[in-house]
Amino acid sequence: MYCRTFARLTLLLLLTVNFSSQATVRLGANRIIYHAADREANLTISNTEDRDYLVQSWADAEGNPLLSGKKLPVVVTPPLFRMGKQSENVVQIVYTGDGLSQDKESLFWLNIKAIPAIDEAEKKLSAKVVLAVSNHVKVFYRPEGLPGKPADAIADLRWESLPGGKVKAINSSPYYVVLNKVMLNGQSMEVSIADNNTVIAPGSDKLFAIKGMHKAVTQVAWSGINDFSVQSDTYSENIKGL
Repeated sequence: MYCRTFARLTLLLLLTVNFSSQATVRLGANRIIYHAADREANLTISNTEDRDYLVQSWADAEGNPLLSGKKLPVVVTPPLFRMGKQSENVVQIVYTGDGLSQDKESLFWLNIKAIPAIDEAEKKLSAKVVLAVSNHVKVFYRPEGLPGKPADAIADLRWESLPGGKVKAINSSPYYVVLNKVMLNGQSMEVSIADNNTVIAPGSDKLFAIKGMHKAVTQVAWSGINDFSVQSDTYSENIKGL
């Protein structure tokens, strides 16, 4: 369920709804693992339409409190380019070498905004709607020599039962854990980007709760998304209340 990558339609120009363009610019991945030993990380972008696009690319750490208020030490290139019809381009992310932790993963986002060109026939229309498609791709910067394995971080989550039908998921690994399913006492929890409860940073925790429940949660089941955007096995644990 979870791939922090998602598409958001942004209205650029609206006169009346006589014309619209549904962009078909596709990304080669919905998450990027940037290994510190590599000089850069790449993302392939494909235009499957018979229409040109203007593509803007940039990185940010919006929503990540561990990097908030800091200048993100990465360069994205090219930041703006024309993408011809039925073509491919590669966007590169380059870490400048200072500012990201070397004992745990860091998380930021690569943003790709594609704005469609208007052909000659469309230019003659008196009313147009032009839509840009924005994609946000998670980028995990992974230092070399981190202990353990990224896939094991999902299985190794620890859970603590708290009063009021709440549990705390604790990630003691140096890797980010991305959840896509959490069940408390057999009841499925809402796990979504909107609720900001899909990602557990290294050495941090996340709360989940059954609304209106007052007794302790005694059983938890969960699964996550691995480096290859594939759902992990489902794990379960019996826990004791405080």
